[in-house]
Amino acid sequence: MILVDKRAGSHELVALLGTMGLPVEETTLDFGDLLFEGQAQGKSVSVVIEHKKIGDLVNAFRTGRLPGHQALGMQEFDYRYLLIEGELLYDRYGLLLRRRGRRAFSIIHGGMTIGELMKRVWREQLEVGLTPIFSHSRRDTLKLIEALYHVWTEPGHSHIAIHTPPTLLPLSQFRKTVLTLPEIGVRTSAAVEKFFGSSLRYAFNASLGVWADIPITNDKGKTRKLGAKDAAKIVAALE
Repeated sequence: MILVDKRAGSHELVALLGTMGLPVEETTLDFGDLLFEGQAQGKSVSVVIEHKKIGDLVNAFRTGRLPGHQALGMQEFDYRYLLIEGELLYDRYGLLLRRRGRRAFSIIHGGMTIGELMKRVWREQLEVGLTPIFSHSRRDTLKLIEALYHVWTEPGHSHIAIHTPPTLLPLSQFRKTVLTLPEIGVRTSAAVEKFFGSSLRYAFNASLGVWADIPITNDKGKTRKLGAKDAAKIVAALE
């Protein structure tokens, strides 16, 4: 059974997937747009799909909603996909465009370049295991969802072990998670982990003042505090 979030942006997939003969049910999901159960090496696993059109994805990155909230919440599932729907159009400066007609285009709100978008998408894949899948159209989106569902559930395919590539550095799950927050790089993530004792619950519930007081040591051995400016961006993302 494929559970589909009933809120705007996802609920229209229910009828379309149903006409393809897939078992679907409309519900409310806290994270992700589609969720189903599959099999890997004889064990039951959860598979979640976050579905976004390109304009929505740009907005989710600009506001921090995807890396700071949605991707974090999707960590509770075993396998995670980011299904990106739409034409990857851009101008000579690399700015992403939206088609308005056969030969008419406009810049997607948020002013993001194709290079920035791809770097952000790949970062989510490397750091939190959010595997990107690109779909040119709604028709492609439905076919890709159908293919994913069958790969994970059909006998003869679902038993195959899925390889999850490691990150470039041997990072703990705590550091992989906080790296998705604004203003936190690899060095800062180590300081944050030490400060919060590897407790994501403590980190996510900490106040702006607590975050601001985290000591950060640079490569020359000098220590500074994270500061209120960076802390405010982090706390805003967590909220």
